[in-house]
Amino acid sequence: MLQHIWVLFLGTLMGALLLFACSDDDRTGDTDEGSDADSDSDTDSDSDTDSGTDTNSDSDTDSGTDTNSDSDTDSGTDTNSDTDTDSDTDTDSDTDTEADVVPDPLDYPALVAYWGQNGYGGLHLNEPENYERSLEDTCLQAPEYDVLMLGFVVVFIDERNKDKLPALNYSYHCEEPYDADNPFLLRCEGIEAGIKACHRAGKHVILSLGGASGAYGFTSDSQARTFAQTVWDMFLGGTHAYRPFGTAILDGVDLDIEGGSTVGYTAFVNELRQIVDTQGGDRNYYISAAPQCVFPDAYLGQTLNEAGSAFDFVMIQFYNNWCGLAGGNSNYQEWEPISNNGATKLLVGMPATSEAAGSGWVSANQLSGIIQGIVGTPSFGGAMLWDASFDQNSGQPTYGSQVSEIIGNK
Repeated sequence: MLQHIWVLFLGTLMGALLLFACSDDDRTGDTDEGSDADSDSDTDSDSDTDSGTDTNSDSDTDSGTDTNSDSDTDSGTDTNSDTDTDSDTDTDSDTDTEADVVPDPLDYPALVAYWGQNGYGGLHLNEPENYERSLEDTCLQAPEYDVLMLGFVVVFIDERNKDKLPALNYSYHCEEPYDADNPFLLRCEGIEAGIKACHRAGKHVILSLGGASGAYGFTSDSQARTFAQTVWDMFLGGTHAYRPFGTAILDGVDLDIEGGSTVGYTAFVNELRQIVDTQGGDRNYYISAAPQCVFPDAYLGQTLNEAGSAFDFVMIQFYNNWCGLAGGNSNYQEWEPISNNGATKLLVGMPATSEAAGSGWVSANQLSGIIQGIVGTPSFGGAMLWDASFDQNSGQPTYGSQVSEIIGNK
């Protein structure tokens, strides 16, 4: 009996000891799991540090959302954060998708400036701080401008591009090819944003074709008419798979033809006028030209004679020729008949500084005396400057702001 009791006692004691040991192992296991969890957490934290997330989200650091930055990035909730709104990349995206606005109809007299070739920068390569401003900054910092001429489309039908789409040149402002199939057609998001900014500021932006250099022109009237439709679809109010300025809609087309042949330009202008009048709705689209002052112009004289009524305004280049403003040899009166008593406005074209052209620059005081007899006449439509980059470096007040006052620009 005692032996039996003793056996029971020993069995109970051994069970208690075994139970105690198991309980101790369980507690040790809990501690290890907690330690592992802490270790994993530390590892995640180290991983975040190594991933560079913090260095790429300075604003996130300010907002205290660093620990959620990975999740925010994946979930896409950053699009509502101040960080994404303020970042350069997202700002471009927002600008690209922002709706374009329609500026009010153009009032005369108007001040027009060519933009896009960075003429001053080309002569002063060691002064990048004085290069031509962006299109947006130009519109905002030169309120006297009414129209910016976006120059240039340098090849109309370029066989180097898929489907022979045009070639563009905007100096350092835009150098990104549209894609591999179109190496000379550019995709200019910065200019797209600039066009929209100019529109919000009440400015017009017009596409200029040609320029002093480039291999442009037409081989037939049929080719010219087809190109008019292409221009409408790619740059104005139409639709096209390739739009260099995205959803921005330009306000018209300018012909700055200084080389090649005369073939096709009358057909182009008439076709474009028909398109904008029938498809443009209530929006105003402008067609302009920039002939040399020698009358008639060697390249556009025939077109201005045959399709003069299709042009809204003509900017006569009174420089780099004997008929320039300098020396008082302006032949403005010779050009007045194409105005048709003001139906087509004539603008006096001039260089913004003495180095902007080979000849033809006059001071603001001289200009006032030269054009005082034509300001206010039915044909007079204002002034044109070559170019915005020279004007921004012309001193204070700028030449353009002085010209604006002289022509009576509102």
